[in-house]
Amino acid sequence: MSVDKKKLDKVAQELLKANNIALFCHQDPDEDALGSCGALKIALKKLGKRVEIFCEDKVKDNLEYLGVKLCDSKEELKNFDTFCLVDGCGAYR
Repeated sequence: MSVDKKKLDKVAQELLKANNIALFCHQDPDEDALGSCGALKIALKKLGKRVEIFCEDKVKDNLEYLGVKLCDSKEELKNFDTFCLVDGCGAYR
């Protein structure tokens, strides 16, 4: 799979413009989904962004060591201006 640099640059520009970013990963998150979201959250927070990670499911006990915390409040979603799917299988989720 090749990366479209123009599309990637557009995503980066949108994230840089945003102030409050909600990240999403797929259901039943694995190490890859949690690690990707967690790393992006750290990078964006260092840029002064407010970032939370959302998922339909909770982090499994055996993955707690990753230290990735999920926001479980759907009400909280109204406080974000940008939404980003990370390691997801489709935008329909």
